[in-house]
Amino acid sequence: MGLLSKTSEYGVRAMIYLARQKPGTACSVKVIARDLKAPFHFLSKILQALGEAGLLHTARGAGGGVRLARPANQISLGDIVVAIEGDALFTSCFLGLPGCSDRTPCAFHSEWSKKRRQLDALFARATLERLARKGLRI
Repeated sequence: MGLLSKTSEYGVRAMIYLARQKPGTACSVKVIARDLKAPFHFLSKILQALGEAGLLHTARGAGGGVRLARPANQISLGDIVVAIEGDALFTSCFLGLPGCSDRTPCAFHSEWSKKRRQLDALFARATLERLARKGLRI
């Protein structure tokens, strides 16, 4: 089990895939789904959410597809995760308790708030360009 949901995993992998293409190149969602071995309809919904968040340009029909809306060095892992899941990973109580804060902390608040800030900074520094350049399997 990973830290991210399956939805975010597919979203990040698809964005890395797109970042590895020639800038401005639109890719078919069917091709991306095939290459990533991802369910087409599930991936389509994820890419739609990334488009609505302004991270992708989408075009239907002949010659259509998806492409990055900004250069890969201007899109962070955090941007992708927040577009798909919201910012709960970086803002919410680890135990899911409403009202947990520095003033009214839960039993795990002090430990989690430190790690949450570190995770937020790590995800902000991890640009799509850096992830795509690594050449690792997606």
